[in-house]
Amino acid sequence: MAAATLLLALLPSLWFLLSNRDLPHFGLLMDDAAYLSGARSLAEGKGYRLDVLPGSPAQTKYPPALSMLAAPLWMLTGSASATAGAAIPLLWLSMAVWILLSPWVFGRLGLSPREALAVAAFIAINPYVIFLSTCLLTEMPMLVLLWLAMRAAAVAERQNSQPAAMLAGVAAGVAFLFRTAAAPMIAALLICFVLKGKHRLALSAAAAALPLAAGWLIWAELNRVQTSDPQLVFYLDYTRHWVNHVAETGLLALIQANLSALVISLGKLLWFDTGAWPLLVYARTAVLVAALAGSFALLRNGVSLLHLFSWGYAALILLWNFTPNERLALPLLPLLAAGAMEAGTRVARDARSFLSRPPLQAKASGSVLLLLLGSALAGMLAMGFAGLIRDMAAIPKRERERNALLAPAAEYARRQLGASEPLLAFQEGRTAFQTGHPAIGLPLPTALGYGGDEGRVMQYFLSWPGVMRAHGIRHILLTPWDFELDLKPDQIGRYRRSVLDHPGVSVLYDGGGVFLVKLDPSR
Repeated sequence: MAAATLLLALLPSLWFLLSNRDLPHFGLLMDDAAYLSGARSLAEGKGYRLDVLPGSPAQTKYPPALSMLAAPLWMLTGSASATAGAAIPLLWLSMAVWILLSPWVFGRLGLSPREALAVAAFIAINPYVIFLSTCLLTEMPMLVLLWLAMRAAAVAERQNSQPAAMLAGVAAGVAFLFRTAAAPMIAALLICFVLKGKHRLALSAAAAALPLAAGWLIWAELNRVQTSDPQLVFYLDYTRHWVNHVAETGLLALIQANLSALVISLGKLLWFDTGAWPLLVYARTAVLVAALAGSFALLRNGVSLLHLFSWGYAALILLWNFTPNERLALPLLPLLAAGAMEAGTRVARDARSFLSRPPLQAKASGSVLLLLLGSALAGMLAMGFAGLIRDMAAIPKRERERNALLAPAAEYARRQLGASEPLLAFQEGRTAFQTGHPAIGLPLPTALGYGGDEGRVMQYFLSWPGVMRAHGIRHILLTPWDFELDLKPDQIGRYRRSVLDHPGVSVLYDGGGVFLVKLDPSR
């Protein structure tokens, strides 16, 4: 029964996967193109490199596990679309395994079997989980490895088994090789063993996990391009990018901005925001507060590995100079959803208690509580399905339309430009795979993005001629949606006009609002 319920809950994500086998949203989140770039470089024997960038520098920002997983697929298929098409079902399967293992995890937290099953099913139909499980990204492998580490750690504790502790450490270390943000998993594993007095198990786990993490960090440091160029720093160096941000804005301002964004993102993870009813923000906030309270109530069974990881991960993304949107906040969803179930169960228990009392006021109070609880649950489910069917399904449709506009320009670039001719473009990774040319973008320094100074942001994007000269670029690919996450529509128009009206620019291709232009470097 439990397995059948979870398999049924996985059907929406399977539908989304099969409906988008052509992967129209590849490159939308940009990281996926970087992972595929690393896979191609490894498959071709060039080492772990970001070969979509001019100069093909070593990839020292993203750990190599996902690229290593996709490299054999590239060897077999020899193309970006076929490799991604083969890799993404594997990532969906990792999500499915994560969901199928979830009831055990939630049971360890103290939820009943039925409650644990309901939480796992709720996560499976979450629109963000569904969308991200069909992207060439590292969230799903990281989360399933967290679950495997928890299973191995439980065996190690029960049997006082050092091999099981080492297996847990391997799972945590490999998770780090998929995603740097998995670092709190290693720390949580060691702290959990120490808190339970299992010091030898902690040493065994550390002996397995730390060499994996240290190996990547040492390799990245030895191969990193030493530069202060803001574009290359963004693409290649988390640490310097963070230092540059904090030096400009200060750490406290960064934490304050991230805390506000994280609260919003966590609320949307629980109760999808379709934008239909803005006043639902209050209901969403109430559910979030209840879920947080419920997550702490689950500490009655002791501090779990999931608690320690979630707290560490939350601290990390509060300090990280990237806005903690729903994607970054996703690893916090399991504990949050379990907390929401715990809070809802307590409310239902209180409501039943009121209904069993004779005074009319008590029965009325119980009825109100049940009505509020039922409304919240119905709203969360209804918004989630609406988000999947309308909002998430709209993304591939939009990207297909954009790809159709880009295709002729990409083909023109393939035929008319020299093979090594670099481009300046939005969504540079996607552009590089579509055109066959290395590309670099104008990634907004996070200190500017957090600062909210529209004048400085606009000034940065208008500095494109200097960026082109600095990187030896002569061609720009313009689209109507360039930098839509950073600029308002009128600002995008201003950026486009600054390019098309530049005296040194000549238009090579013009179609559907997409332009390929050439800049005379002497002007």
